[in-house]
Amino acid sequence: MKKLGIFFIVLSLLLIFSGVFLCFFPILENGDDDFSHSKKTSSEESTENAVTQYNTNSLVLSEHCFEGVCYTISLLSYNYDAGSLVVDMRNDSGTIILQRRVKFVFDTPRGQSVVIVDSPDLEIGGMGQTESRLSDSNLVSATSYTITN
Repeated sequence: MKKLGIFFIVLSLLLIFSGVFLCFFPILENGDDDFSHSKKTSSEESTENAVTQYNTNSLVLSEHCFEGVCYTISLLSYNYDAGSLVVDMRNDSGTIILQRRVKFVFDTPRGQSVVIVDSPDLEIGGMGQTESRLSDSNLVSATSYTITN
């Protein structure tokens, strides 16, 4: 029984010293050896190397008004497999505009593409902003758009 107790004391001391040693002297630093690098898949590499594309067409970024609300696209971008459409809006009508959805119909080299934009409640003269996620990479090459119900 005494030997078993001594064994457990020695084992616990070894574990404690090993833990302290690893805390103060890490064996592997990130990127210091070949073992810390894992093989990246082609999809991970393409995600890292993907460049964000932006639509900078002045016709797309200019203000468009529809039913008393003026919309301005402040960001239209796409990166790898997702995009973003950020729209600023201003209520120029004489009434309160309640939350609604409008369709932005973009003209792209591959035809028309529709994005549904949710508009928040807008007080008279009020401003708002909304963001929509995109799955169509053609929108960064859109040349114009119209707004419909």
